[in-house]
Amino acid sequence: MSTTFFSWKEEYATGIDVIDFQHKKLVNLINRLYVTFMEQTEGEHLDSILQEVLDYAHYHFDTEASLMRKSNFPGMKEHIAQHDTFESKAIEVRHKFRHGGKVTSTLMNFLRNWLNDHILRADREYIPYIKNQ
Repeated sequence: MSTTFFSWKEEYATGIDVIDFQHKKLVNLINRLYVTFMEQTEGEHLDSILQEVLDYAHYHFDTEASLMRKSNFPGMKEHIAQHDTFESKAIEVRHKFRHGGKVTSTLMNFLRNWLNDHILRADREYIPYIKNQ
């Protein structure tokens, strides 16, 4: 079975080392979740990885917010709103899972597609501000 559900591509690179490192970590976490999902692992192990994805996404979003604040990025409010929407969805999914729901291919595709689109679109907007601070 392939462990690469979501491949890192150089086009994701922002040129901001801390952000690129964290994006790669999120991609790896989504791949770990995918492997666990494909192995049909249930219970605490899957719950643990879901929580790790949530925790790391929150940590990453805080890093981005801090950098945007320091660079006076004018789109910060809208960008953070996108993060909040993602976190709300992820928390909802984890809550459902803890109450008998399942991790599905729909969820896996949502995670991959959201992160892909967010990195390639929304994150591109703050790069010049952060690099020029």
